[in-house]
Amino acid sequence: MDKVVARTKYVIRYAKRRNAQKAAKEDYVKLKERFNNSNELRVRLNEVLRAAKHAQREDWRLGPLAPRRDVGEGRTKYGYLDAFLAHGVPFSYHGGDRAIRGGDRVVVLAGRDKGKIGKATDVNHKNRTCKVAGLNQFQYYSPEWHQKATGLPNPVATAELPLRLDDVRLVCKHPETGRDVIVERLEERRVWREKHNKHQTRWFIPGCETPYRAEGMGAPKATPSRPTDRDTPDELADEETFQPQLKYMPMPASVIDELRGKYSKFRTRHDREWVEQKKRAAAEEQRKVDLAARSGLSPLQEYHLMMKQRKVAKDPPALSEEMWARIAQVMAAPKEKKATVVQSLIAAQDTSSVQDVQTQS
Repeated sequence: MDKVVARTKYVIRYAKRRNAQKAAKEDYVKLKERFNNSNELRVRLNEVLRAAKHAQREDWRLGPLAPRRDVGEGRTKYGYLDAFLAHGVPFSYHGGDRAIRGGDRVVVLAGRDKGKIGKATDVNHKNRTCKVAGLNQFQYYSPEWHQKATGLPNPVATAELPLRLDDVRLVCKHPETGRDVIVERLEERRVWREKHNKHQTRWFIPGCETPYRAEGMGAPKATPSRPTDRDTPDELADEETFQPQLKYMPMPASVIDELRGKYSKFRTRHDREWVEQKKRAAAEEQRKVDLAARSGLSPLQEYHLMMKQRKVAKDPPALSEEMWARIAQVMAAPKEKKATVVQSLIAAQDTSSVQDVQTQS
């Protein structure tokens, strides 16, 4: 009997595994078919765009001699797209907003109708596309067999081109202002449904306790949370207890250091001890560099380097009051007397230098 039970369990597991493999294979075939259709559609779109660019260049080059394309066989097709292009847009691997359903108010974020709001229709989550009523419309030409199949009286018809779910966002009314606002994000929550007696997944706007519903066409009002014993009363929370003063800091220095980053390279004000430490470290580093540079110098080169450093360390020469007076005397003298004044000043300077030497001796 145990062998029969084991055999039955094995057959059940084998059947489940085969069914899972078969379902995965079917999903792969469907995905590949959609991918091929998307590639074919993309090729057709590129052909139409290439033909339009070629016609534009030809019209510009020939000018008045450019051929007319709205006569003959192209009389009924000129200016209209192919009916095949009305089936959809190229397949996208990026996941759009899965919460969008038919009847939701959405705003278009890309295309010629960017910024307009409409009602979402024909939402296809497999291809991640949807249509918006009255937006992204275009005119297409239908062949005779398509006219007979659809019963169109006119070969030219208007249709709405699908949009990617990435290019649309949900729109709802603000509960206070009543203006349209874009819902950037929705979150999934599991709620208990008394009607079905089980948990189900519902979409919620963050901060709201009521699920988002398409038939409401608006965001539910957020239910205020009830205060508990741990909450601070409103009258105490609104009371101003801090009085700013110039004598004291608004908060301890440790808190300021923690907020601003005490040793951050973007900080403009640092502690004096930290600045002195950095200066000493830089001086020590410069000393090591200078020592390494002097290791290959000759005694004469070291002497010249020492004299240069002494010269740099000296204070720049300053003019005395007597020198300023002599310069002013030379500048005030006429041009023809400048040479005489300069010679007299030089003679006086030589005389004073000789007297200084005599007094020293």
